[in-house]
Amino acid sequence: MLRHDCVVIPGLGALIAHYRPAYIDKELGCMFPPSRLLGFNPEIIHNDGLLTSSIARGMETTFENASAILSKEVSALKLQLDNSGEYALGRLGLLSRRDNGPILFEPFTNTSVTPRYAGLQAVAMAPISEIVKTEAEAETTTSTKRKQLPLHKRAINVAASIALLICIGVTLTTPIIENRTALAALGSSISVSQPETEATFKPVAQPDIDLRIALPSKEEPQVKEEPAELLPTAPATISLHLDPADRYYLIVASLPTREKAEEYVAAQSHGDKLAITEADGRYRVYVATGNTIDMARLPITIDKYALRYPNAWVCRR
Repeated sequence: MLRHDCVVIPGLGALIAHYRPAYIDKELGCMFPPSRLLGFNPEIIHNDGLLTSSIARGMETTFENASAILSKEVSALKLQLDNSGEYALGRLGLLSRRDNGPILFEPFTNTSVTPRYAGLQAVAMAPISEIVKTEAEAETTTSTKRKQLPLHKRAINVAASIALLICIGVTLTTPIIENRTALAALGSSISVSQPETEATFKPVAQPDIDLRIALPSKEEPQVKEEPAELLPTAPATISLHLDPADRYYLIVASLPTREKAEEYVAAQSHGDKLAITEADGRYRVYVATGNTIDMARLPITIDKYALRYPNAWVCRR
């Protein structure tokens, strides 16, 4: 889904990414960045080969074997939908179905399928009309004050300005005459008692200046907080919860035999404790569990575990 706008799951439906351009919410007073939204269409079920080819490359097998594996996983997915009514589709979202109705898809709020827009956040802004209106009112007030100034005060201000200009002109045009004869008589009475020394300045350590920008609190419109959608956060550090009695498992590998699963566990060198469970004829390796889907998938919201297990997904026991 990071590279394609449509990924078909043969026999189940298609995940479709819709581009949403940047938009302005007038009620919130915010401009939101562009993004991609995930949708699901259960009517598109034909096999276009995209997902099968990806599985074949990842498992280093043939296209026919990958197609058979995919068909078996889709059958297991449908069986879990019939039994429990919901299925977590990796880190993308939750599939659900009630009373043999259509399959519904709800994307997770903190799942990002738009790496090119990563880091973009909503920006608070004020309408230009309000700013222009405020400036126009200030200019109107100033003009009104000028009009209300009495006529005799204006004449006094003009006369004072003219008088000041005349004084400056006279001062600049008056010559300065030096009486060098009178000054020469003072030369013998002046004695130098101490040579002049050039003033020195010692540098004074200036403290660091902390520049802070204060945002206006009254003029700016208040923005309604929506932390769940705008600013998804995750705990910096977590401990992996591993309890076989929990309802949801965070699967990191699904293998055909127990020997293959044990080889996968032995090959890991990161130090995480892994366990194996059998379901639908597959041996699945899991790294964490939880009583809810969000609790089980919590580790892969941390960068360290997300990079370590890029293909992790949640399975319901």
